[in-house]
Amino acid sequence: MKSNGHPILGILEWLRPGEEERVERLLTDLKTIGVKDVRTGISWADWHTEGGEKWYEWLLPRLAREVQVLPCFHYTPPGLGIAPSECSPPRDPKQYADFLDVFITRFGDFFEWVELWNKPRNPLEWNTTLDPHWLIFCEMVGGAAHWVRTRGKKTVLGASGPMDAQWVRLMCERGVMQYIDAVGIHGFPGTFEFWWDGWNAKIARVRRVLLQHRSKAEIWITETGYSTWRHDERGQIAAFIDAMHAPAERVYWHGAHDLNSTQFSDENKFYSDEREHHFGLRRHDHSEKLLFRLLAQGGVEAVENSAWLGRSNIGARQGKRPVVITGGCGFIGCNLAHALCSRDQPVILYDNFS
Repeated sequence: MKSNGHPILGILEWLRPGEEERVERLLTDLKTIGVKDVRTGISWADWHTEGGEKWYEWLLPRLAREVQVLPCFHYTPPGLGIAPSECSPPRDPKQYADFLDVFITRFGDFFEWVELWNKPRNPLEWNTTLDPHWLIFCEMVGGAAHWVRTRGKKTVLGASGPMDAQWVRLMCERGVMQYIDAVGIHGFPGTFEFWWDGWNAKIARVRRVLLQHRSKAEIWITETGYSTWRHDERGQIAAFIDAMHAPAERVYWHGAHDLNSTQFSDENKFYSDEREHHFGLRRHDHSEKLLFRLLAQGGVEAVENSAWLGRSNIGARQGKRPVVITGGCGFIGCNLAHALCSRDQPVILYDNFS
């Protein structure tokens, strides 16, 4: 159900083994901003490592005491893959369902929904050279979805990325969607999307496919956000407001915390893009960004009441192109800018602040 006319708001955080302190900070922040839903990854590969089971034995009940958890199950154990890699398809697709069966038996009291894989069109998540026609993937996810439903859980199809509608069509044609209760979609306008025509249009394309195949699945935005790597906190507010007006049942906002230097080393495949470091509501030094402060003050309504912060004045001035003043913001530059602005002329000051 939607809350106050908006999608249900959740936060996405990928929580890794050994990050107990980070989990506690996350839960404290969620309480501060009034968010009750969390999406996080459950690594099938980590489950098979030393300490993996103990990590989830601690994590699931700890999260569930305070929030609703959407677990996203992904990453093949290298020893079970066609190739020794976490993005490899498993040699036996049924083993994915077997893992979910064990996990539900152990921890099923702590969640209602199960998300099946994440971004399978991303080569870091699924090696399509080993499964070019998605036959293994469909067998794996379709079988798992059927069994998860048998175990009394609801299913979310993991989002593919920019081409979500085509992906959903393929899943319908392969028979996977008959076992799916909600479809996940992703979008990062202003950060990753080269072309973007809005949430309404994106969701309409997916909904059209579902209707054509008589699927009653809900549509969830399981991952969206805005990177402040260029210190654009106004852009983060605007992207958040747009997402919360999308015709979706849920929105999971990425994420709570920026990453610190130890989380994006050259050896860490998860966060190799600099933009990935700055999606949080808090900076890596734990200081609050503007969006966090607004949510803490009054939730989504407070953010919407501050929508003007996310608007650019330049675009509203009758289409005038701005004048660029180079050479800095000194006496001459500032006075020239003042004179131009007095005539309603948009101005951009170019300065390195050295």
